[in-house]
Amino acid sequence: MNAPMVALGNIVEIKGGGTPSKANSAFWGGDIPWVSPKDMKRWEIADAEDKITVEAIKGSATNLIPKNAILIVNRSGILKHTLPVGITQRPVAINQDIKALICGARADAGYVAHIVKASESVVLKWVRATTADNFSIDNLRRLEIPLPPLVEQRRIAAILDRADALRRKRKRAIELLDSLSRSTIDAAYATTLPTKALGELCDVQGGLQLTHARVKLPMEVPYLRVANVHRDRLDLSEVKTMRVSEGELRRTLLAAGDILFVEGHGNAAEIGRCAVWDGSLAPCIHQNHLIRARPISMEIDPILVSFWLNSEIGRRNLLRRGKTTSGLNTINVSDVREIRVPCLPSQEREALRMRLGQIGSVRGHYSKQLFAWDDLFSSLQSRAFSGQL
Repeated sequence: MNAPMVALGNIVEIKGGGTPSKANSAFWGGDIPWVSPKDMKRWEIADAEDKITVEAIKGSATNLIPKNAILIVNRSGILKHTLPVGITQRPVAINQDIKALICGARADAGYVAHIVKASESVVLKWVRATTADNFSIDNLRRLEIPLPPLVEQRRIAAILDRADALRRKRKRAIELLDSLSRSTIDAAYATTLPTKALGELCDVQGGLQLTHARVKLPMEVPYLRVANVHRDRLDLSEVKTMRVSEGELRRTLLAAGDILFVEGHGNAAEIGRCAVWDGSLAPCIHQNHLIRARPISMEIDPILVSFWLNSEIGRRNLLRRGKTTSGLNTINVSDVREIRVPCLPSQEREALRMRLGQIGSVRGHYSKQLFAWDDLFSSLQSRAFSGQL
């Protein structure tokens, strides 16, 4: 397909939005979804956390956007890495951080939405870090996209819709499996169990501070930091290195089964989030913003302890020990040592570990499928954007 290239601004009308006065109660609590960036987490936009009235449309800078319009976030911190795009399933209003693209007679909304999303890497290069990350709408108007005949646009949109639907089903299956893991943990720990301080069950210590003076030290090794440790999972896509002495390496060398806690975070709900080191990178150490707990007792299983600590009740226990200084919420080594964790009998512990392993095996299968569908979808998007689909 050799489709002609056209500027986006020639085939769509671009509308902005606004925020009705919070002081006017007549503007809020209606039945019109008022979409802001927090609502742009799905492709089909049919609802929003906040709703406004017809009076708000008339009395503020927001606009009523028709069904089948394309919504794009153009001001938000999320633009550091993602361009949220969606299609309205009903008339909605939008705030000032979103732009609506309303297609003219030459363009199919589904096709244009997919093409705009496919241009994500191009659009994100326009982002300016000012008071809030944003990009120029003039750049968006000038963005050139292939525009085949309408029948071809609809064919391409249908292909991308089907591929995207399969991706979303896999994502939903993974979410349900994660929910099943959490409910399985909750059920196992629902009864009253004996507890012990984590310091009785684990050797707990801090990590190494990253300083300029380290340039003189003899050894360079990978280290884990806050960005690598999430709730019950590790993100090793970017692992940095630091220079250390032989003594520091011995003291902070990680071993498979170590539980790693995030020491501090701007979001109070994230302090103490933890995951178990899998030993996949050796040697590897940890920075001082992570606290390591190494099991020294057969009474606990690090995987189960991590699951429990990341559950609602475990997180509340950590949050109670947290301190806030200069906007940063923190826990320290002593706090981690004092956390009391429930101790399951050995047979129950083994049965729980087996159930979670079965769930994890199915989750891994779906994750591999999702990776394949993501790769296919990305390829289809790229081909569509270059006029080759």
